[in-house]
Amino acid sequence: MKERQDEIDFEYIKKVMDYKGFRKGTRTIYMMLPDICGVHFGRNKILRLMRKYNCICAIRRERTELKTNRENLKSNRKPNLLKRRFRLARPGEILLTDVSYLKYGLNRTEYLSCVKDAVSGRVVSHITSSGNDLNLAMDTVDTLDPAEDAIFHSRSGFPLFK
Repeated sequence: MKERQDEIDFEYIKKVMDYKGFRKGTRTIYMMLPDICGVHFGRNKILRLMRKYNCICAIRRERTELKTNRENLKSNRKPNLLKRRFRLARPGEILLTDVSYLKYGLNRTEYLSCVKDAVSGRVVSHITSSGNDLNLAMDTVDTLDPAEDAIFHSRSGFPLFK
């Protein structure tokens, strides 16, 4: 009995999907169903019937590359050693770094990469460059003479010095 009802309900869904020839997902079918067929189903029922009869819309297909990127971010994330307790160490143990943009002249930009000691607040090293690339970061690290157990922390996306 339920199988027969599912077939009847899927015929309504199929009628909406064939209407005007463009692809429709569950949201569009849900909105158009009462106007075209005079019946009302929930989106979950529409999705269940579409999956049951292997009628999947290609509009919002799952993007596998985004899923892979998300999984890679989770598996490659480093542990949070500091837990925002920057000043509970000895001087030279925790080094903070950031890149600031220095605008000057007519549309000219220079990049300042600084390393700051978290405990004393002293700028340990700084370097400027005309390009924000890996060479800037490596040159900044090369100018340092950190302790063997020093933690190098970067706050990406936020300015370190104001």
